[in-house]
Amino acid sequence: MLRVLIVDDEPLVRTGIRYRIPWGEYRMQVVAEAGSVQEAIAVLQGQEIDVVFTDIVMPGGTAWNCCSGCGRTIPSSPLWCSAIMMSSAISRVRCGLARRTIS
Repeated sequence: MLRVLIVDDEPLVRTGIRYRIPWGEYRMQVVAEAGSVQEAIAVLQGQEIDVVFTDIVMPGGTAWNCCSGCGRTIPSSPLWCSAIMMSSAISRVRCGLARRTIS
C-alpha cells in the first residue's frame, strides 16, 4: 500500500478527500493529514510518505514551500500533486507510472 498524506488548511476539504475517495481500490492508505505547511513538513520528517495530495496556497506558505522545505530534510521524496490534479495522480499510480513500487 502507498502511504498518503493530505495537506489542506480547510478541515472539511481534508475530510472530504479522505472519505470520498476509495483509497483501497488504488492500493493507497491515508496515514496522515496536515493543516499547514509546517505540519506537513513535520509529518514528512517523521513518517515515510509515498504520495502527498496538497492544497496550493495555505496560511503560512504554499505547497511549493512545503516541497522545497522537505527536499533537504527527508531521505526519499514522495510523489507530490495538488488536489486539483488528484484524478491524474491516482491514474498515474494505477498505471504504475509513480516512482515507488506498490506492494
